[in-house]
Amino acid sequence: MSYLWKRYLRDPHRSRYAGLREYTERFCLERFGHRDASRAAQQWMTEYVKGLVPFDAGRYPGYPELLRPHLACPRYRIVYRDGQILGRETRETSEIMGEA
Repeated sequence: MSYLWKRYLRDPHRSRYAGLREYTERFCLERFGHRDASRAAQQWMTEYVKGLVPFDAGRYPGYPELLRPHLACPRYRIVYRDGQILGRETRETSEIMGEA
């Protein structure tokens, strides 16, 4: 939603819309063919992650110490099938915290 909020604020024609809700519904309809912002966000993220490339540790330095706790328990996981990215899964808070 923050992505659409920023687009809305930058849009020189935003006065055409009654507010952010109408702007969001219009954007979703034009881009994804429906008005459901949650569904559109999932579709957008699926498109986005398909453009990611694996991290090459031989080409880049290691991660800084500051990031290591976050890398040990990432909130998201990229889903692959036959070497191709399908999308992204969000891990449950209990799974990230190590709870059963």
